[in-house]
Amino acid sequence: MERAPSEDNDVQRVVEEVLRSRPNLTREQIERMIDEKVKEFGGIIRRDAAALIVAKELGVVLSRESAPSSLTVLKIKDLASGFRGVDVEGLVVFNSGLKLSPTGKKYLRFAIADETGIIWGVLWDEQAESIGRALRVGTRVRLIKVSIRKYRERNEIYFEKSSSVKPLAQSELTELLQYIERHKPGTRVIKVVRSVAKAGGRCIYGVSLDGCEPAVVILPATTAPEADLVATSGCSELSKKSILTIRCDAPSQVSAVPSGEGEVSLCMRTQSNELFGFKAEVLGYILFRREGGRVYLATENNRDGIAVQHLVVFRDTSLAMLAGTVGKVCEIVGAYSVDGTFRESECLNAVVIESKHPSRYVFSKFVGQVGHIVNRAAVVSLNSRIRCLNGNPLFHISMVLDDGVATLRGVSNSSRVFEKIYSMHVKEACDHTPSALEKILSYVNQELLGRDVLLKARMIPGDQYSLFVDDVALA
Repeated sequence: MERAPSEDNDVQRVVEEVLRSRPNLTREQIERMIDEKVKEFGGIIRRDAAALIVAKELGVVLSRESAPSSLTVLKIKDLASGFRGVDVEGLVVFNSGLKLSPTGKKYLRFAIADETGIIWGVLWDEQAESIGRALRVGTRVRLIKVSIRKYRERNEIYFEKSSSVKPLAQSELTELLQYIERHKPGTRVIKVVRSVAKAGGRCIYGVSLDGCEPAVVILPATTAPEADLVATSGCSELSKKSILTIRCDAPSQVSAVPSGEGEVSLCMRTQSNELFGFKAEVLGYILFRREGGRVYLATENNRDGIAVQHLVVFRDTSLAMLAGTVGKVCEIVGAYSVDGTFRESECLNAVVIESKHPSRYVFSKFVGQVGHIVNRAAVVSLNSRIRCLNGNPLFHISMVLDDGVATLRGVSNSSRVFEKIYSMHVKEACDHTPSALEKILSYVNQELLGRDVLLKARMIPGDQYSLFVDDVALA
């Protein structure tokens, strides 16, 4: 029968104790006596128990530290309120990280589990700092000389001055996931698909292995391990539209978790989610009335060729980041699809892959041609919106144009177009008060109604805008 490493360690501790007390014996003799004792009991006892019997028969008094753990360590189900100075082993399944109580005292909450149950514990002050570091999620530990007390109708572990913790080994991932699923302690194990630096921290895009749902983990810079698997404890969670958002602060524990063979294929289907990145050309955007806006993306698929997709963002900071990518092909990371429309997660990012420069514009009426066109059309409607973010303008110009054959809606985010229409550089607009700027823009918009313009634009059939205007000339 195969023996556990802990059993071999226990036997060797007993052998060392016997050798110190009975120097006339050799290690080989003691090992042989242990094997004979196992045979004497018909193989129904373990070698560590046989070693204890041999030591007793030889008159050797074993210390607490050298006694086999199988005989001194309690299971979680056997713990009861009032126990003092007991040992217990388990797998760490939760660690809150170092917190501060309302009175300013440092504390750390943790939980360990075994096959019989789960038990919570708390550490205070210096122990919270010194012992808490050893209680890493996924590590098997032995808690030595701890006390059990009743707190809110459940048993809890308390550390006395003489208490200590001994890390034993890292657990198998499957065992950790089983305990998390069974007891739901507030810990997540995330399979990392990609990790991106952000201002003041890092974003992890991945899959929560206990539910195979896409997840975004927002980390401060101080808690961002580089690993394929990470465990998060003490973090806040929000699940929305099948996307799990986990926000960790500096005290939260985020630790690397080793993966075993055969476990790399967990939740493989989820890892094809758009959240982890898709390729698109940024065509343009419009601003919402208050904050954020709608970004228009050109994506390719085998069924429809090039299609216009929408990405809704709720923050001007996200819109400003995407505004710098208009006309470029990007990998969009951190966007998820809801009813055919993409929405930003808290970790939206766009990585420029290439810039799109048309080889030439082809003269075309507003029918038939898809691509970069030149056309002459009359202005049926003209509107604009501008907001200044830290002195930098976000703006769009929307227009309805009629070329005598068809009427199409267009949008432009080109500073060149803004300057030609409103006779001012777009950055100068930020020098005006909002009310004054609105009057200027409204006046020009009315003046240009019915005027012909020569325009260069990208024409792609879409449900809102079909023209993404690069340049204009007033006729």
